[in-house]
Amino acid sequence: MHDSLVLDIKKLLSTKRFLHSLEVAKTAIKIAQNHKINTSLAYQAGLLHDIAKEVDMNEVYKLCSEKQKKQLQKIEANFPKTWHAFAGPIFARNKLEVKNNSILSAIKWHTTGKANMSKLAAIIFIADYIEPTRKIPTRKYISELALVNIEKAVYATSLANIISLMARNLSINPYTIKCKNFYLSKICNTDAKIISEKILNLSIR
Repeated sequence: MHDSLVLDIKKLLSTKRFLHSLEVAKTAIKIAQNHKINTSLAYQAGLLHDIAKEVDMNEVYKLCSEKQKKQLQKIEANFPKTWHAFAGPIFARNKLEVKNNSILSAIKWHTTGKANMSKLAAIIFIADYIEPTRKIPTRKYISELALVNIEKAVYATSLANIISLMARNLSINPYTIKCKNFYLSKICNTDAKIISEKILNLSIR
Protein backbone atom coordinates (compact mmCIF):
# COMPACT_ATOMS: atom_id res chain seq x y z
CA MET A 1 0.00 0.00 0.00
CA HIS A 2 2.77 2.45 0.93
CA ASP A 3 4.69 1.76 -2.30
CA SER A 4 1.62 2.59 -4.35
CA LEU A 5 1.02 5.75 -2.34
CA VAL A 6 4.64 6.85 -2.81
CA LEU A 7 4.31 6.46 -6.58
CA ASP A 8 1.05 8.42 -6.68
CA ILE A 9 2.53 11.25 -4.63
CA LYS A 10 5.75 11.33 -6.66
CA LYS A 11 3.72 12.04 -9.81
CA LEU A 12 2.08 15.07 -8.22
CA LEU A 13 5.07 16.77 -6.59
CA SER A 14 8.35 18.26 -7.74
CA THR A 15 11.48 16.37 -6.72
CA LYS A 16 12.27 18.87 -3.97
CA ARG A 17 8.75 18.75 -2.55
CA PHE A 18 8.62 14.95 -2.78
CA LEU A 19 11.92 14.58 -0.91
CA HIS A 20 10.63 16.97 1.76
CA SER A 21 7.49 14.85 2.12
CA LEU A 22 9.58 11.71 2.54
CA GLU A 23 11.60 13.38 5.29
CA VAL A 24 8.43 14.51 7.05
CA ALA A 25 7.11 10.94 6.89
CA LYS A 26 10.34 9.54 8.36
CA THR A 27 10.39 12.18 11.08
CA ALA A 28 6.74 11.48 11.90
CA ILE A 29 7.55 7.80 12.36
CA LYS A 30 10.28 8.62 14.90
CA ILE A 31 7.96 10.82 16.94
CA ALA A 32 5.08 8.33 16.69
CA GLN A 33 7.26 5.46 17.88
CA ASN A 34 8.26 7.39 20.98
CA HIS A 35 4.64 8.08 21.86
CA LYS A 36 3.14 4.73 20.81
CA ILE A 37 1.11 6.25 17.97
CA ASN A 38 0.31 4.23 14.83
CA THR A 39 3.46 4.56 12.71
CA SER A 40 1.75 3.51 9.48
CA LEU A 41 -0.73 6.37 9.77
CA ALA A 42 2.09 8.75 10.69
CA TYR A 43 4.05 7.71 7.61
CA GLN A 44 1.07 8.06 5.27
CA ALA A 45 0.07 11.44 6.68
CA GLY A 46 3.65 12.65 6.38
CA LEU A 47 3.82 11.60 2.75
CA LEU A 48 0.49 13.25 1.97
CA HIS A 49 0.73 16.46 3.96
CA ASP A 50 1.79 18.65 1.00
CA ILE A 51 -0.23 16.84 -1.65
CA ALA A 52 -2.01 20.03 -2.78
CA LYS A 53 1.07 22.25 -2.58
CA GLU A 54 1.77 22.18 -6.32
CA VAL A 55 -1.68 21.39 -7.67
CA ASP A 56 -3.51 23.98 -9.75
CA MET A 57 -6.10 25.69 -7.58
CA ASN A 58 -8.79 25.35 -10.22
CA GLU A 59 -8.33 21.58 -10.22
CA VAL A 60 -9.08 21.51 -6.51
CA TYR A 61 -12.04 23.86 -6.85
CA LYS A 62 -13.59 21.43 -9.34
CA LEU A 63 -13.62 18.82 -6.55
CA CYS A 64 -15.26 21.11 -3.99
CA SER A 65 -18.80 21.63 -2.87
CA GLU A 66 -19.93 25.26 -3.03
CA LYS A 67 -19.37 25.61 0.71
CA GLN A 68 -15.85 24.18 0.48
CA LYS A 69 -15.04 26.41 -2.48
CA LYS A 70 -16.09 29.56 -0.61
CA GLN A 71 -14.05 28.53 2.43
CA LEU A 72 -10.94 27.87 0.33
CA GLN A 73 -11.34 31.12 -1.60
CA LYS A 74 -11.46 33.02 1.69
CA ILE A 75 -8.25 31.31 2.81
CA GLU A 76 -6.67 31.98 -0.59
CA ALA A 77 -7.43 35.69 -0.23
CA ASN A 78 -6.33 36.09 3.39
CA PHE A 79 -3.75 33.39 4.12
CA PRO A 80 -2.47 32.10 0.77
CA LYS A 81 0.52 30.27 2.30
CA THR A 82 -1.87 27.97 4.17
CA TRP A 83 -4.26 27.30 1.28
CA HIS A 84 -2.64 23.99 0.31
CA ALA A 85 -3.19 22.54 3.78
CA PHE A 86 -6.94 23.16 3.72
CA ALA A 87 -7.18 22.01 0.10
CA GLY A 88 -5.12 18.89 0.80
CA PRO A 89 -7.81 16.71 2.40
CA ILE A 90 -10.25 17.46 -0.43
CA PHE A 91 -7.69 16.54 -3.06
CA ALA A 92 -6.46 13.46 -1.17
CA ARG A 93 -9.98 12.13 -0.64
CA ASN A 94 -11.23 12.70 -4.19
CA LYS A 95 -8.12 12.04 -6.26
CA LEU A 96 -6.17 9.49 -4.21
CA GLU A 97 -9.16 7.93 -2.43
CA VAL A 98 -7.71 8.53 1.02
CA LYS A 99 -10.57 7.77 3.39
CA ASN A 100 -8.91 7.76 6.81
CA ASN A 101 -10.22 10.80 8.69
CA SER A 102 -7.21 10.92 11.00
CA ILE A 103 -4.88 11.27 8.03
CA LEU A 104 -7.13 13.86 6.37
CA SER A 105 -7.24 15.90 9.57
CA ALA A 106 -3.45 15.75 9.90
CA ILE A 107 -3.08 17.08 6.35
CA LYS A 108 -5.51 19.93 7.06
CA TRP A 109 -3.77 21.20 10.19
CA HIS A 110 -0.11 20.61 9.33
CA THR A 111 0.59 24.28 8.53
CA THR A 112 -1.48 26.33 10.96
CA GLY A 113 -2.05 23.86 13.74
CA LYS A 114 -5.15 24.32 15.86
CA ALA A 115 -6.35 23.95 19.42
CA ASN A 116 -6.72 20.40 20.69
CA MET A 117 -5.35 18.50 17.69
CA SER A 118 -5.32 14.73 17.54
CA LYS A 119 -1.95 13.19 18.40
CA LEU A 120 -1.46 12.28 14.74
CA ALA A 121 -2.20 15.83 13.55
CA ALA A 122 0.14 17.21 16.22
CA ILE A 123 2.92 14.88 15.06
CA ILE A 124 2.62 15.99 11.43
CA PHE A 125 2.48 19.65 12.49
CA ILE A 126 5.76 19.17 14.34
CA ALA A 127 7.40 16.86 11.78
CA ASP A 128 6.79 19.29 8.93
CA TYR A 129 8.67 21.94 10.90
CA ILE A 130 11.61 19.85 12.12
CA GLU A 131 12.39 17.47 9.26
CA PRO A 132 16.18 17.43 8.73
CA THR A 133 16.36 19.44 5.49
CA ARG A 134 14.87 22.45 7.28
CA LYS A 135 17.65 24.94 8.00
CA ILE A 136 16.06 26.72 10.94
CA PRO A 137 17.72 27.56 14.28
CA THR A 138 14.93 26.09 16.44
CA ARG A 139 14.84 22.70 14.66
CA LYS A 140 17.19 20.77 16.94
CA TYR A 141 15.60 22.02 20.15
CA ILE A 142 12.05 21.25 19.01
CA SER A 143 13.19 17.84 17.73
CA GLU A 144 14.40 17.01 21.23
CA LEU A 145 11.15 18.21 22.78
CA ALA A 146 9.07 16.18 20.31
CA LEU A 147 10.56 12.89 21.44
CA VAL A 148 9.69 13.64 25.06
CA ASN A 149 6.46 15.64 25.10
CA ILE A 150 4.18 16.34 22.14
CA GLU A 151 2.28 19.18 23.82
CA LYS A 152 5.50 21.06 24.60
CA ALA A 153 6.73 20.51 21.05
CA VAL A 154 3.48 21.81 19.54
CA TYR A 155 3.67 24.91 21.73
CA ALA A 156 7.29 25.49 20.74
CA THR A 157 6.52 24.96 17.04
CA SER A 158 3.54 27.31 17.02
CA LEU A 159 5.50 29.96 18.90
CA ALA A 160 8.45 29.67 16.50
CA ASN A 161 6.04 29.96 13.57
CA ILE A 162 4.45 33.09 14.99
CA ILE A 163 7.82 34.74 15.61
CA SER A 164 8.93 33.89 12.06
CA LEU A 165 5.72 35.26 10.53
CA MET A 166 5.97 38.46 12.56
CA ALA A 167 9.58 38.96 11.51
CA ARG A 168 8.52 38.74 7.86
CA ASN A 169 5.44 40.97 8.28
CA LEU A 170 3.15 38.13 7.22
CA SER A 171 -0.42 37.56 8.39
CA ILE A 172 -0.89 35.00 11.14
CA ASN A 173 -3.78 32.61 10.74
CA PRO A 174 -6.04 32.76 13.83
CA TYR A 175 -5.83 28.96 14.09
CA THR A 176 -2.11 29.31 14.84
CA ILE A 177 -2.77 31.76 17.66
CA LYS A 178 -5.41 29.43 19.10
CA CYS A 179 -2.99 26.52 18.76
CA LYS A 180 -0.28 28.35 20.67
CA ASN A 181 -2.67 29.43 23.42
CA PHE A 182 -4.24 26.00 23.82
CA TYR A 183 -0.95 24.14 24.16
CA LEU A 184 0.45 26.83 26.42
CA SER A 185 -2.45 26.07 28.78
CA LYS A 186 -1.34 22.42 28.87
CA ILE A 187 2.16 23.23 30.13
CA CYS A 188 3.17 24.29 33.63
CA ASN A 189 4.33 27.89 33.95
CA THR A 190 7.94 27.00 34.63
CA ASP A 191 8.26 24.79 31.54
CA ALA A 192 6.41 27.31 29.41
CA LYS A 193 8.83 30.05 30.45
CA ILE A 194 11.86 27.88 29.66
CA ILE A 195 10.49 26.91 26.24
CA SER A 196 9.45 30.46 25.37
CA GLU A 197 12.85 31.92 26.27
CA LYS A 198 14.67 29.19 24.36
CA ILE A 199 12.58 29.65 21.21
CA LEU A 200 12.90 33.43 21.36
CA ASN A 201 16.67 33.31 21.88
CA LEU A 202 17.17 30.82 19.06
CA SER A 203 14.86 32.74 16.72
CA ILE A 204 16.62 36.08 17.06
CA ARG A 205 20.18 34.83 16.63
